[in-house]
Amino acid sequence: MPELDRNSFENAFDEMEIIDFTVTNSVFDLLKTKYRGNMMAIDLPLNKGKKVRMVGYTICRKRVPTVKGEMSFFSFWDVDGNHFETTSFPNILRRYPYKGHGIYLIEGIVAEEFEVCTIEIQKMDRLPLIADPRFEDDSDGSLKLPQSSELNPRPLPRQPYPSKKEVEAKFASLTLVQSH
Repeated sequence: MPELDRNSFENAFDEMEIIDFTVTNSVFDLLKTKYRGNMMAIDLPLNKGKKVRMVGYTICRKRVPTVKGEMSFFSFWDVDGNHFETTSFPNILRRYPYKGHGIYLIEGIVAEEFEVCTIEIQKMDRLPLIADPRFEDDSDGSLKLPQSSELNPRPLPRQPYPSKKEVEAKFASLTLVQSH
């Protein structure tokens, strides 16, 4: 049998494809950039009210429809493996949309509520990964398959919550009908 040449990056991309996280390398080793932000999650309580830049790997996203548009709450891991939470308001999501699971550069203000620090996102963008070595064409170094960094999030599963005025109007019409 011929010996196959493999490296840890090929293994890491295989792991991402099969189990959705890496075992061989840190997922942050797959970034094109060495920049890791100016803050780690453990330092957030010491920086309340300050602007920070962090790099985080998406754990999950909760989408909440509002009258002003969609709002999202994200959970991330930082480079050290510590968990942190973020909030993205509708106007920010329109300017800096979520581009699918991955590693993001996040800029925002540290806020504290109920003794829990979060980042109110002002800017965010998905960071590019190195080229997947499993699909590299040796002739020119280009990829055979396109990267999926521009995935659009699926549409909202339900309508936004009604405004207070809409609820009051509906309630008023119900009480008028019942009284007649």
